[in-house]
Amino acid sequence: MLKLIFIFSWLCLRSPNSYGKLLNSLVDSAILDSQHLEFTQLALNVTKRYIGPRTNTLVIMELCTFFCRKEKWIHQAMLEMFLQNIETDFNVQLDFERPDERPWDYNLFLVDSFRAFERLLDSIPPTDKEREYYFFILLTWTLPDRDTLEHQIIIIFENCKRLNVRNVVLMHNYYYDSFIAFYTYEAYSPYYCRNEIVPEIINRYENGKLANDILFPNRSQNFHGCALTVSAHLIEPLMTFAGDIHNKLHVQELHRVGGIEGDILKLVAETMNLHLKFRFPRKPNEHRMYANASKSFKDLKDSRVQIAIGGLSPLLPDSHKFTYSFAYHTTPAVFVVRKGLLVGPLQLLLDPLKTSTWIMILVLLVIITGLITFLVCLKKPKIRNFILGPRNKYPIRNMLMSFLGYSLPHALLPMRNFARFLLMSWLILTFELRNAYQGKMFDSLRLAKRLPIPGGVAELIDRDYKILAPMYTEFYPSNKTRIVRNTFRALQMVNRSKKRLTTMAILDYFMNYNMKNFHSSTLTYVDENIYTYQCVMFFKKHSMLPASFNKKLKLLYDAGITTHIAQRNVQWKKGKKNDPIPSSDVRVITNQNLYGLYVVCGSLYLMAAFAFILELAAHHFRGLKRFMDCFH
Repeated sequence: MLKLIFIFSWLCLRSPNSYGKLLNSLVDSAILDSQHLEFTQLALNVTKRYIGPRTNTLVIMELCTFFCRKEKWIHQAMLEMFLQNIETDFNVQLDFERPDERPWDYNLFLVDSFRAFERLLDSIPPTDKEREYYFFILLTWTLPDRDTLEHQIIIIFENCKRLNVRNVVLMHNYYYDSFIAFYTYEAYSPYYCRNEIVPEIINRYENGKLANDILFPNRSQNFHGCALTVSAHLIEPLMTFAGDIHNKLHVQELHRVGGIEGDILKLVAETMNLHLKFRFPRKPNEHRMYANASKSFKDLKDSRVQIAIGGLSPLLPDSHKFTYSFAYHTTPAVFVVRKGLLVGPLQLLLDPLKTSTWIMILVLLVIITGLITFLVCLKKPKIRNFILGPRNKYPIRNMLMSFLGYSLPHALLPMRNFARFLLMSWLILTFELRNAYQGKMFDSLRLAKRLPIPGGVAELIDRDYKILAPMYTEFYPSNKTRIVRNTFRALQMVNRSKKRLTTMAILDYFMNYNMKNFHSSTLTYVDENIYTYQCVMFFKKHSMLPASFNKKLKLLYDAGITTHIAQRNVQWKKGKKNDPIPSSDVRVITNQNLYGLYVVCGSLYLMAAFAFILELAAHHFRGLKRFMDCFH
């Protein structure tokens, strides 16, 4: 006895903190029997070894409902041992029926029965945050009835399943067993597939050793052939089905499902040993982007399916009511315009010369006409005859005729050298202009002249493009928006119209349209993207599936496999660039090319006919005759 007192005194002087921990442990050991002491020490070591490296905070929740006079002291002693022996870098949050609004992922429950566990779960407030929970449950049930114990464990696991918590380990030391058992359940087991919960022992502590170096088993990558029902929203090329969706035999044949997302889903199902059953929304419309998206969401909400897929994005309405997966495929949303939009018929006649050249010619004609008019109004015949020539009675008409290339009569040629010099200079100038215009006009008529593709939304608006969209948007004026909800119909309208129309589509859908209508499509897309469209799978809120699917999808995405699947389903080279039509593409001149010339000639003929009618009427009306004489 004196020797023991001496040892304690030496420890107190040597290290007061170590003495305090040892003294408290001895006090707790006095409350806990050997069985509970070993149970508590094992739980502490397992927590520090397997949970500590994976999180910085552990939530501990404790409750007692049966035999609480004794169990309460046992629970309190176990909690004190936890708090005294956990290292300083490992945070512990104690919750006594008042949990935090945002509980941590790793939770330790110290309960004596399933009723205590139920009460603790009911006290956790609901949250919209998606978390992958890990429950480590210490069950201190003491009644020596194995059937009752199994019933307790099954009910606890059923409550975990109700909350969609898949990572659950329950630790218990049965009264008659010589080992401490670690129980868990598998929602997708080889035999039950969520139909029945069967607890199984995954680890045991016996003779001072753990049978397996594991706490939470990794079962998220193997579904043991269990079936999941998928609501597939058909939209090419993301999700396709080569068959009749109303034929049950066709629906059961997995090889008929294709497309970018269909192939990715089948690959994920194959690697996770998962069987897929497909359900397609009624009255599918592949030409409308989101026609059946709401029906897929309704299937998910009504628990008819576990997964919704097919061109679905977090940008869709009501997407916040569900959980979505990792974005395994992205495609830009773009403006689609017609690449082969020809310039106007009248513009074809003006196009050979630049606008500045036409302005210069017009200014020159105005100046010359003004000078001639000034000389005529000056009423000095010598000056007029010296500059214009004595026999040039109609100088403005002769000037325009020579400008258009008509020859002048020999009698109108001037006699003096100065007037001849002016005429020769004018003929040389008009000769060069006419030949330059005729040469470029030949190219303009034989080659199809296209309008340049706009570079972005600002250029579309400036050029007065009308957009065909399923709804009004903030980035495009409402007065230039026309509501067309069917994407396929909008693309057809843009392709067939000769007006300046544009529409919106995701690039994958547009490229698939161009590939299918290769001989008739003249569509291309604007280089500026509207936004990036993310393709995801949708699950019910707090589902068990997203954690497993996200790990596999991220692995496939990082390896470039999803990108390879996308390139295999969509031919990106066709129509991707706004390539100009090559100069070697010489076409036969048609009436459509000469339409502008016909319009100009017809207008001149109408003007001549109108002038002829006025000439005839001038013989009967003196006022009209004086008016017409002013133009001669």
